Order: sequence, then structure tokens, then C-alpha cells
Amino acid sequence: MTEIKNNADMNSSEPQKHSFLTMTSYGTGKFLVEFYSAAFSVLIYKYYETNLGLNGWLTGLAIIIYSIWNAINDPIIGYFTIRPTRFAYKYGRRFPWIVLGGGIWVFTLLPIFIVPKPFIESPGSNQGWLFLWLVSVICLHDFFFSIWELNYQSLFPDKFRKEKVRANAAVIATVIGVIGIALGNLMPTFIVDYDYASTYQLNAVIFTIIGIIFFFLMLPGVREDLDMIERYIAAVEKKAKEEKEDSFFIQLKEAFTHKNFVAFILFYFLYQACTMSMSASVDYVGDYILPGDKSDTTMIFAGMLIGALISVPLWGRIAVRLDSNQKALMWAAVVIIVGLIGMSFTTSYWGYTITMLCKH
Repeated sequence: MTEIKNNADMNSSEPQKHSFLTMTSYGTGKFLVEFYSAAFSVLIYKYYETNLGLNGWLTGLAIIIYSIWNAINDPIIGYFTIRPTRFAYKYGRRFPWIVLGGGIWVFTLLPIFIVPKPFIESPGSNQGWLFLWLVSVICLHDFFFSIWELNYQSLFPDKFRKEKVRANAAVIATVIGVIGIALGNLMPTFIVDYDYASTYQLNAVIFTIIGIIFFFLMLPGVREDLDMIERYIAAVEKKAKEEKEDSFFIQLKEAFTHKNFVAFILFYFLYQACTMSMSASVDYVGDYILPGDKSDTTMIFAGMLIGALISVPLWGRIAVRLDSNQKALMWAAVVIIVGLIGMSFTTSYWGYTITMLCKH
């Protein structure tokens, strides 16, 4: 602790400057989020139901359990990872958790799509085991994702403290994230053949290799400098002297007394349900409804990408014009609902492409 203080005193009290390369390195984390989200949400339902033979209701139940686990998992992890560890005095609070969580998370696509043979050799008689495997691996996937992502996101305002630097870093991260959306949604359309489970597995291997590369590219951008470490340790020591920390359940109960917080959580839960349902339905559409090659969903996902590119600046301007994030969220929800209704009645490539573009 003394060494940290002495080193910190040698630095200016002003937030350190960050180069374009540092901000780009941090932004690769956004790529990982979007890239892996696409591989997970777009393919998982069809793979387990159609290729592995898991009952559709059980597949849906597994996703519901995953969603509930996701809601419980995040606040628990946030509560425990905010505490100082022995590594915090040297590497900072967040960096060790980012390395631990992200380093394991990038490999968790593999067990999701590479299932032990005994569970899939006789799908009719192994429904229970296959269901338990699916629930276990997707909850494990979310567990390590939460360890990484919660610390990655909370690092941003502490690392980029000046408004101009923060704005630049956000723009760079957004652009890199959009690239992740593009590759994450378009790559499987060139790799996966619905008739062969092995192509899903090949897709998971390719995604994992790319994920490992971007994970290491991210590390320089998420390192915590001495100034950040010093601020964190000082805040921990001050809090320990001034007040007694409430238990997790007391803090959770306090959080749920805020109606706006509860409303946002409910809104976000429904948004994720809509988004995952929409993404997962595209492969069914390409396989059973649309004419032509059943794997030719590239154009639909291209529409999703164009919509994402347009929507980022568009909704930013709308929020500024309305002068209310709540109103912007409400109008965005209306657009999503209209887009989902449109997807329910169209039967053409252009129809699905346009509704996907508008929904995003």
C-alpha cells in the first residue's frame, strides 16, 4: 500500500492521458460482447431443438432458467467483486476479475455447441440429460460473462475521466462493437449448414479462436494505472472507517424500493426476450419459410447490421430532441413491437430484411 502511494505521488493528480491505441484496445471488449452474443442467441435454440432433438418446450424452459439466472447472477457478482482482494493492491480492483472472467468466458461457447455423445446418441431417451447439460453450460457461460462484463463496463468512467476523452473512447468502442455485430451475425451464415451439427461446432471453434485473439488485444486497454488503484484503495479504507457495510440482501431490498429501477429492470428483461426471440427465429425463417437456399439468411442479417449503424446516431439525436431518456425508451419499445408484428406476417426476404432493419 505504501509503495502504491509513493508511486502515485510521483504522478500528476490529473487523470492520465490515453492514446488512440489504448482506447481502441478497450473498445475491443465491445467487439467481444456483440460477437459472442450473436453466436449464442442466433443459433442456440435451433441447434438444440432441430439438430440435437431436444423438445422445444424444454429448450424454451432452459432459456427461461438462463434468463432468471442472469437476473440473479449479476447483482451477486457485482456485490462480491467490488470487495478488495490481495491482487487489487497491485493490479486494481477490476483488472484481475476481467482477466479471470474473460479468460474463461471466451471458451464457454465450446461446451454449448460440442455436447457429449451419450446425451445426443438417443435424443428421445436422453431428454432430461440434454436439458440439464444445456441449462448448466449456458448458466456457466453467463456466470463468467458477468464477472468479466460487469468489471469491464464499470472500468470505463474511472479510466476515461475527462469528458472529451470519454466521448472519443465511447465512439471508438461503438464502432468496434458494430463490427462485432456484423461479423457475429454474418459469419454463421457462411459456416453453418442446418443439416449438419458439425458445422455448428466448427462455427463455435472459429468464434472461440477469434474471441481469444480479441481478448488479448483488449488487455492493454483495461489495465488500471496507479492513480486508479490509489483512488480505489483510499475509498475502501475511508468507507471501512466511516460506516458498516450492509449485507447483500439489505442492499438488494433497498434497490427494489426504487420504482424507476424496477421499471428499468423489467423493461430490459422484456427487451432481451424480444431480441433473443427475434434473432433465434431468423434461422427457422430461412429453413422453413423463405424460398431458395435454406441457409441464405445473409441478407436478413445485413439488414440488421444496417439498422444498427443507422440507429446509434438516430436514437442519440431523438433522445436529445425529446430531452428525456425515458421518452426515448418508450418510443424505441414501440418501434420494436411494430417490427416484431411485421416479422410475424411477412414471407419474403425483403420483408424480413426491412423489418429487421427498422427494428434495430
